[in-house]
Amino acid sequence: MPENAAAMLAPFVSQTGGGAPLAQPQRSPVAPGNTAPATVAPDSQGLKMRGALKVHLGMQALTQAAGSLPDDQRAAVMKALGILSPIFGLPSGDLSRAEVKALGESAPAMTTPQPQQAQAIQQKLKSMGLGGGAAAPQPAPQPEPAQPAA
Repeated sequence: MPENAAAMLAPFVSQTGGGAPLAQPQRSPVAPGNTAPATVAPDSQGLKMRGALKVHLGMQALTQAAGSLPDDQRAAVMKALGILSPIFGLPSGDLSRAEVKALGESAPAMTTPQPQQAQAIQQKLKSMGLGGGAAAPQPAPQPEPAQPAA
């Protein structure tokens, strides 16, 4: 057994002739640095701007709708706009590029109609005289003017 023990310890024995095994460095069981879960959400400026943009779009819609409401409902809408305006600013009359983009993202995607849908659309258009090679309805013929008697 002593011979086997010496062979097993040979890799750990110093090459310089010392008999003591070399000390192995202690490894930390935890990775270096902070390993705690994030306690603060990352600052997402883009989400804040998108939220403000949607509020601004809503304010524009409320402003346009207020003109067609009865007095009591118009007063409630104007009160809401009065609360929102100091925080988000007054809505402008036209849409900015960012607002148009936001509206486009929320719109449903356009799809190609299925063959059955396409046939139904063509039939409806033909019945309306709008497309698909159907002739448009002709105006009724005018009666000829009466000839004076000679």
